Amino acid sequence: MSLSHTRVTCSAVEKVEAYVHGAEPIVVDGSRLNLAAVVAVARYNSVPQLSDDEQVKTRVNRACSAVQDRISSGGSIYGVTTGVGASSFTRTNSVHELQDALATAYLNGILPTLSSAPSSASMRTVLDEDFMKGTVMVRLNSLIRGHSGVRWTVLEAMHKLLVHDIVPLASKNNTVSASGDLGTLAYIAGTLIGRPDLRVWYGQRSERSIRPAAEVLKEIQLEPLTYGPKEALAILNGTAASASAAALVLYDANILLLAAQGLTVMTIEALRSILEPFQPFPHVVARPHPGQIEVAANIARMTEGSKLALKEYPEGDPEFLLRQDRYHIRCAPQWFGPFAENLLRATESVTIELNSTTDNPIIDSDDQSPHNIYHAGNFQALTPAEAMDAVRHAILGIAKILYAQQSELLNPMLNRGLPPDCAAGEPSLDLGLKASDLCCSAYLSEIGYLSGSFLPHINSTEHHTQSINSMALASARHARDCVDLLRQIMATYLFTVCQAIDLREMNNRYLSKAKEVFQTKLPGILLCSEDTIMQDAVASLFTTIRVQFGRTASMESSSRFKAMLSPLIAELYTRTTRNSQIQLVTSTTPVHWVEMLEVKLRELFLQHRLEYFKETAGASDSLSRAGRLIYTFIRKDLEIPMKKGMNQMDKHEIGTYISIIFEALSDGRMDRVFTEAVGSADKL
Repeated sequence: MSLSHTRVTCSAVEKVEAYVHGAEPIVVDGSRLNLAAVVAVARYNSVPQLSDDEQVKTRVNRACSAVQDRISSGGSIYGVTTGVGASSFTRTNSVHELQDALATAYLNGILPTLSSAPSSASMRTVLDEDFMKGTVMVRLNSLIRGHSGVRWTVLEAMHKLLVHDIVPLASKNNTVSASGDLGTLAYIAGTLIGRPDLRVWYGQRSERSIRPAAEVLKEIQLEPLTYGPKEALAILNGTAASASAAALVLYDANILLLAAQGLTVMTIEALRSILEPFQPFPHVVARPHPGQIEVAANIARMTEGSKLALKEYPEGDPEFLLRQDRYHIRCAPQWFGPFAENLLRATESVTIELNSTTDNPIIDSDDQSPHNIYHAGNFQALTPAEAMDAVRHAILGIAKILYAQQSELLNPMLNRGLPPDCAAGEPSLDLGLKASDLCCSAYLSEIGYLSGSFLPHINSTEHHTQSINSMALASARHARDCVDLLRQIMATYLFTVCQAIDLREMNNRYLSKAKEVFQTKLPGILLCSEDTIMQDAVASLFTTIRVQFGRTASMESSSRFKAMLSPLIAELYTRTTRNSQIQLVTSTTPVHWVEMLEVKLRELFLQHRLEYFKETAGASDSLSRAGRLIYTFIRKDLEIPMKKGMNQMDKHEIGTYISIIFEALSDGRMDRVFTEAVGSADKL
């Protein structure tokens, strides 16, 4: 694989922006369609251009002529002069009537009826609008290749649907994706001939509504088509629905893998993890899998400039008795790497599918011999189905590692001094993010249930003619559900990790101030013969305070500081006993001095906490460039504050804030944040 997953994903996000803003045209010519173009058309209403290349038109016309020539010579063509599927033993000379029959025979999905307005219940059987709009785009791109025997006027009619943002309503559950997505594509074929029962989405986004297809065609002055030989079959027999859905889901999954790397960087910073595992040697030399190398390099680059992450193990620091970080940090390159490779392969595979001829029979329009029509099986959609299996597997893996990271951040026994459940208030009243952890557990369980392959569950159908089928569109729909569930985990975790980073920053600043107070107060209990001895005493004794501050994070402020400072009493006596150059002052006792210090440090903490609560994005300057980009987007762009957990200082519920983040993850606003965080493509 010559291209990295990161480069491909960053490039796709840039291309979507270029298409949407008109900086680059989307040309439908059968060979240049990509994931970004499908996204731009299906989600952002970019209007593609039909190719004006005469060679493209010539191939289209030659394919039509080949069909006519075979009919005139008396030869048989599947679906033109024969029946279809298990009925292909029949023969007919009524080629136009057969196409009309095909255009209606597969309109048997369950949809909202015309007798009532669509409801939330009735719309549950409808394929997502962006999936269906992308389907029109992908089918058009396939038919324009000149292998399908459709006239240019049919392509122009399909193109007009895209120009006017007309999207047929199609049933989502009625295709096995074997002889193509017959049950989905039939709604395009039926719309173009104005079938009276069919409906479409139509209108500007703010005024969009569902209306009868025939009525809308009349409004835009598009005459209903009369299909020529093979044209209805060419439209409804192909993998366009599966390929469209796969492209849209895969685009999202690729971005979420970058997002997961960004979240891992923020976790490293929140936990003050060690950067040693991301150095080149373990990956480039010792185990050179390309995905592993790529992710390790990404994380190493993304953590540059961090004041929280540790470049090397701090020998002797009692806060870091665990010599190496847990797997969900240390093994991130080895975990994400295979998913990067698999998603890159899936992207390459789906891109080929977008630019393929997938109906049957197909015509070699460059071959002028009588034997240029091939009866084959390009409609079998296992390629996008396998891509969606890879997506669901990757989504499950990403969700697993993020949940493990969140679990460490919320656990006071593991998170290196943060309070339980990242509660900023008093632990007895502030439950922190305890409930959010329960939500993520539910999301993860559902992803696990949805992540299995469809392959063990396929059934033979249509008199055993379609004896094997892919269920590719169903696989893509389930993959989209997994993407949405992962976004819910990510939205929750973004709130969590930003909270943890703020707590870490707040604590670090407090400890810096507390050290100054301690340094000024220590001469009130210790007398040292030399300044260096006093400096050593300050450093050593304050290390005890720092460690105890983290260990007492689960306690109320009213009792925490007594527990935090009580070990100092024994240390003061021990230090003066072992070192004759250090003496206790006689005007007070270590017990009384510690009690005085306890009051000072508690007051300082309570005041400092309230001051930090007033800040917006207070931790920005301590973060890496990548962490800062994501953190400031959450704190400033989305205006998601730190959860204070006290005195009714929180304006909204946690779920409200997480929902805002989820919307930003879903509507594309955070795509550029993650690609910029991982680094521009020209650095990769």
